[in-house]
Amino acid sequence: MQICAISGDKKFLKIGEDFNSARWYGIPETLTTIAAPLAKGDIVALTHKQGADGKLVLETIKKTGAVTARTDAPQKTYGKSPEEQDSIKRQAIGNMTSRALIGLQGQVDVSNIESIMEKVYKKFQSLVG
Repeated sequence: MQICAISGDKKFLKIGEDFNSARWYGIPETLTTIAAPLAKGDIVALTHKQGADGKLVLETIKKTGAVTARTDAPQKTYGKSPEEQDSIKRQAIGNMTSRALIGLQGQVDVSNIESIMEKVYKKFQSLVG
């Protein structure tokens, strides 16, 4: 079985074969340190019991593996050449930069707008890749 989701407060794990058939299991205080490093996609073996309130509570849990994402999946290029893709990326980064500068109007000194523009452009460039 695999971990399909983790609750925001990290007190419940949704475990099953797939997301739709998975069930929520409560994590008792005795297992919080064991369950803390678990992540979505981990394959686990577990035992559970039904609590007094009718909810499922873990008795034991052990990580046995993890689901790995495919890294060999082809990227969609939509028939564009690498040069066209780079051009589209540069245009998008320029657009993001100009919108960010519009949002900063009145908040920055006009005398150093060029350095701010370069920093914002480089930041977006590092985020986009």
